[in-house]
Amino acid sequence: MVTATQQRAAADYLRETYDVSQRRVSAVLGRARSTLRYQPRQHPDEDALVRVIRRLACRHPRYGYRRIHARLVKQGWTVNLKRVRRLWNELGLRRPVRLRKLRKLGPKPGSSANSCVKQPARFKNDVWTYDFIADRTVAGGTRKWLTLVDEYTRECLAWHVGRSLTGADVRRVLARVI
Repeated sequence: MVTATQQRAAADYLRETYDVSQRRVSAVLGRARSTLRYQPRQHPDEDALVRVIRRLACRHPRYGYRRIHARLVKQGWTVNLKRVRRLWNELGLRRPVRLRKLRKLGPKPGSSANSCVKQPARFKNDVWTYDFIADRTVAGGTRKWLTLVDEYTRECLAWHVGRSLTGADVRRVLARVI
């Protein structure tokens, strides 16, 4: 889907490159001339509104854009819900997805014959464990950590941070340590 801003940029490019009229460009693109002439205005309070939305999102991480909009209205802001949603998406803010709790099936953790509970590490490099940790930054982005720990010495052997972690990342970290 092409946005109106992208259409205006394409129209400007065609007018400058081929030296044709705006009427001709609008006919070629199949758009009304009013669409191409429109100059979007920046709201004077946009920066302040973005700061307030970001602050509310950090203070209430489980709120979505609708509840943030309700809070803004309660604070005295005159703002449209669609505008809050647009800014919410531009800022990359997302509510954490609420997952259903799954019933635990099968044996309890640590009950297998090969578990660390039944067979603790006896010497250095006998048992390694790795774990994935996910967190959000102040700006709303996500960071994921991969930690690799020696169970006997409790020494962190490797630590990898990224926006996303793939199986290739895990293999690369393990190969580097081995």
